Amino acid sequence: MTSPPRTVRLVDVPVELYLRAQQHTDDVVRELVLMAAHHAAPVRVTALAQRADAHHEGRLVLRHSVAGAVDAAGAAGEKTVDLTYAVDAATADSSEAWSAVLDELAELCRDGTMLAVPASDDVALFSRWFCQEFVAQLRDGAEPTPWPAYAATARLDA
Repeated sequence: MTSPPRTVRLVDVPVELYLRAQQHTDDVVRELVLMAAHHAAPVRVTALAQRADAHHEGRLVLRHSVAGAVDAAGAAGEKTVDLTYAVDAATADSSEAWSAVLDELAELCRDGTMLAVPASDDVALFSRWFCQEFVAQLRDGAEPTPWPAYAATARLDA
C-alpha cells in the first residue's frame, strides 16, 4: 500500500542545467546497460545495472510529471523554473538509493571502467541537490532549498 501523495518542490531550477543533467544520466545509464548485457561484464557493473533498473520507472515518472513545465519554461526563454512533484513518502528512499547509483556511476566514469566522461561539477552537484531535496522534504519536512542557495554553499567532496 502506498502512502497518500506528498508534495516536493524544487525552486529556481536552471532549465539548461536540468536538461544537461538528464542527458548525462541517460548517457551513462545507457552505457551501463550495454556493458551489463555483455557476458563478461564485471559483477560490479551487473549489480549496478540491476540497481539502476530498479529505479528506472520511478525516475521516468518524476521526469514526465514535470516535462511540460520544463518545456514551457525553455520555450518562453525562462532561465529557471519551479517544479512541483506529487509523490509518496517512499520516494525519499528511492531518491537516496538513486543518488548512490549516480555516485557509483561517476566513480566508474572516473576510473575508466566506463567510456563516458564523468558529469561536470555543476551537473554532479545539481544531481545531488535534486535527490537530497526529495529526502529532506519528505523525511524531515524541510522547506525547499532553492538551487542558487544550495549551489553557493555545497561542495562535491562533502
